[in-house]
Amino acid sequence: HDPQRPAEGTDHVDQEVLVAVCLYQPLKNTKYQEFWVLGSQPLTDLADRFYCLSEKLLENHEHHRGSFFFVENVFYNDLRPSPDGNHPIDLSSTIIDWSLQQKRFLSSDVGVYSKRNMEETTFNDLTLRIGTPYVFCHNECCQHIIIFTHIRLMNNFDPPNRSA
Repeated sequence: HDPQRPAEGTDHVDQEVLVAVCLYQPLKNTKYQEFWVLGSQPLTDLADRFYCLSEKLLENHEHHRGSFFFVENVFYNDLRPSPDGNHPIDLSSTIIDWSLQQKRFLSSDVGVYSKRNMEETTFNDLTLRIGTPYVFCHNECCQHIIIFTHIRLMNNFDPPNRSA
């Protein structure tokens, strides 16, 4: 039996896609977290896993927990209500409105932006380029570079437990 091929009769995880993503520290431009996510997972699963010191620093202060991924001119907003029922600010609206003023979107540096709900978008839904820097923004002003580094199909050497 060739160890590189799935065993006969196995339907390995319905050809699930695995995506590797790295999160970089703001200003320092150093990688400090890396995750493998399933293509079928919503973007909120990844956003909820990120650890950032600013979350701890602002823990006892009033702040809005809105966040977004910005990938290929699309804002993927996390607009889920907080545990206390407060709704976060749509951080992308200001940027999109600015791009529409005086037709700035016609500039090759700006472009046309759109937005989608992070909770309803999976990694399979994204159009992305490996190695391209994208943005994750939270707490209104804390911006991280994220880079997708690998995409591949799951195989028999991957853990069968999806939460592993």
